[in-house]
Amino acid sequence: MGIYERKQREKEQRRQEILTAARKIFSAKGFNSATMEEIASQAELSPGTLYLYFKNKEELHTSLSIDLLTQISSRLYKVVKKKISAEKKVEQFR
Repeated sequence: MGIYERKQREKEQRRQEILTAARKIFSAKGFNSATMEEIASQAELSPGTLYLYFKNKEELHTSLSIDLLTQISSRLYKVVKKKISAEKKVEQFR
């Protein structure tokens, strides 16, 4: 593995840490009350570093929403493709 791959892996890891911090702050304070500075602090980063990954709070929130929808879609697809009755599929979503 080269330096480029390692840096890309570290960048993605930091992005995930930011998303985790943002999820925690948004859950505790709500979108409107949360600040990028609080999210940066939770992620143990400077606000400037946070802005290297996300342009603003709205972009960060959108990224969280896209990640959540991707997870839901993946889960939905896995259940829908199973060869079981519709009732059993619905039960698996509860």
